[in-house]
Amino acid sequence: MTSSAANTLAADVVRARTLLAQFGDTMVVVLMVAALIAGLVGEPEDMIAIIAIVILKAVLGFVQENRTRRYRTAHCRQHSADQSTPARSHAAEHRRGRAHRPNSA
Repeated sequence: MTSSAANTLAADVVRARTLLAQFGDTMVVVLMVAALIAGLVGEPEDMIAIIAIVILKAVLGFVQENRTRRYRTAHCRQHSADQSTPARSHAAEHRRGRAHRPNSA
C-alpha cells in the first residue's frame, strides 16, 4: 500500500469516526429514544420529523468539525513553515536595513 493510499484511508477513517461521533451526543440519544417512542405509540409523522432533525444535526456537526480540522491542519502547516525560517535571516534583514523602522519624531 502506498503512503498516499494509507493517508487517504486514514482520512476516511477519521471522517467516519467524526460522523459516528455525532450520534453519540446526549441530545441525539434522547431524540432517538423519543423517535422510537413516537414510532411505538403510532405517531409516524413525529418519528420522521425527529429522525430528520437528528440527521440534519449530525450532518451540520460533521461539516463544522471537518472545516475546523482542515483549518487547524492548514494553520499548523503555516505555523511550522514560519518557525522553520532561521533566526539568522531576520538578523541579516535587519542589518541590511530592510526591517520595519517606525517613524521617529
